[in-house]
Amino acid sequence: MEKQNRVIRPLAGYLRPFLWKCIAGPFFKLLEAILELYMPLRLAGVIDKVLELRDAGEPYSEYVLREGAILVGIVALGLCSAILCQYWASQVSQGYGTKLRSVLYRKMQSLSHRELDAFGTPSLVNRLTADVNALQNAVAMLIRLVIRAPFLCIGGIIMAFTLNAQLALVILIAVPLLVLAMVLVTRKSVPLHTETQKKNDRLAVILRENLSGVRVIRAFTRTEEQRERYGNAADESMHAAIRANRVGILLNPLTQLIMNLAIVLILAVSGVRFPKYGDISSGDLIALINYVNQILAALVVVSNLVVLYAKAYASGKRVCEVLHTEPELRSGEVTEGVSGAPAVCFRSVSFSYHEKNVLENISFTVERGMTVGIIGGTGSGKSTLTHLISRLYDCTAGEVEVDGVNVRAYTLEALRKKIAVVPQEVQLFSGTIRENIVLGNPQATQEELERAAKIAQADAFIREKENGYQGTVARGGRNFSGGQRQRLAIARAIASGSEILIFDDATSALDYATDAAVRKGLREELNDVTLFMISQRVSAVRHADLILVLDDGHLAGAGRHEALYASCEAYREICRSQNVKGKEGSDV
Repeated sequence: MEKQNRVIRPLAGYLRPFLWKCIAGPFFKLLEAILELYMPLRLAGVIDKVLELRDAGEPYSEYVLREGAILVGIVALGLCSAILCQYWASQVSQGYGTKLRSVLYRKMQSLSHRELDAFGTPSLVNRLTADVNALQNAVAMLIRLVIRAPFLCIGGIIMAFTLNAQLALVILIAVPLLVLAMVLVTRKSVPLHTETQKKNDRLAVILRENLSGVRVIRAFTRTEEQRERYGNAADESMHAAIRANRVGILLNPLTQLIMNLAIVLILAVSGVRFPKYGDISSGDLIALINYVNQILAALVVVSNLVVLYAKAYASGKRVCEVLHTEPELRSGEVTEGVSGAPAVCFRSVSFSYHEKNVLENISFTVERGMTVGIIGGTGSGKSTLTHLISRLYDCTAGEVEVDGVNVRAYTLEALRKKIAVVPQEVQLFSGTIRENIVLGNPQATQEELERAAKIAQADAFIREKENGYQGTVARGGRNFSGGQRQRLAIARAIASGSEILIFDDATSALDYATDAAVRKGLREELNDVTLFMISQRVSAVRHADLILVLDDGHLAGAGRHEALYASCEAYREICRSQNVKGKEGSDV
């Protein structure tokens, strides 16, 4: 029960802005149900009265017209009530979904990279879309049917007993049978539908892999193999869906069978007309049959609601799992650093991920305006080190300081305004080139924009594009080459005006001449900016004021190129592998 409350209470809280509609909607749906229950009773009276007038040889057309108008009015009132309820249910469910998505998205944005990695991007996307959709549907059904269906079922039974208690006992026999059928079908079909969804998920994964890796598949002539793989997955999904539907489609025939048997039994019992059953009029008999139909139809709706809310509850647990996650990155209160303090300082910093040390006991100091090169083998912790500066992760031991202040003390906004990052995998956004470059500084002037592009060696190819800086950027920057995307990302970092720039292998797609031109522009134009450059190329870091050599999470050496070449074996091996010697101008 406590677990259910942990799911229901926080999610129900987002319905508060729509509280009056949540009350008014079911009220009008209840009004519709009352009118629906009243209709057979009214109709029974009309039928009996018409038969009585006919048998007496009296005219009844005027009576029929008057009663017909009343019945039409009742139907119209019920229709208006249903429309109002449906309208409010749509408003509430859409508003609820929008609110919940916004809250969930903000929560995701507050999580650290460690927490985001633990959930996984596909899972978070599904929670934000499919799971919230399931909750939206549950809210809509809550307003439209949760009160109406049980009310029709219970009210129908009461009305049936009001008409004829003996014949109404047939309903009490039919209802448990129908409930049993619904329970059996539901218990069997839900796991099968879950299995079908898993097969569909696998099908989607294969499709995504094939579409994103189509060039690799064609290059290695694996098209037929992948077609067969996709076909097998599609067949598995189809067979799983067939198995689920075979069970699901039984509910309707079983419902119809039980309903019709109940009606036949009522007709048979009423036809015998033994004194112990009592006589029943034609109108009451028709009304009783209508109530049977209403009861059984309501029970079918209830069974569908049970399945829907079971799925919604599972989705709610997944959503609450994110909402209940306490972000490990808590914003501080400091907005400014200490004047004259070093730009970055690591003091005995260690970092572990999944109980494995990625960095261990790292210490160094970087003064303002220095260029720092970070080099090391794959998996040595180069990127992780810079993630600690911008506080994408928090170190597990030691302290990281920026401008003399511990990064934990800064507000996240103030800290990240000081830092601009060009990641390994460049992400451009659909829009214009200008919008992408000024992403970190929307107030940047055209002059600042062009200066950043020139330093990044991007100005020339931008001007060659149609509309220049107002040229279109396709989704993900697909209309640019890898090197062009990297230069646009470098320009974006420069245009941000940040005090610290971090280039995480940001020139790997550039040729040597362009790479050298970018580095020259950075040295000459941004001498007051602290620059961290992660690279596999010794040529990219050899002129740095400080080179950090990482080896399996340890700081193997720190210094300038010549000193490291002489004293650090790990750095010397990297240089030898790239035919670079220790003295300036001795590259082979």
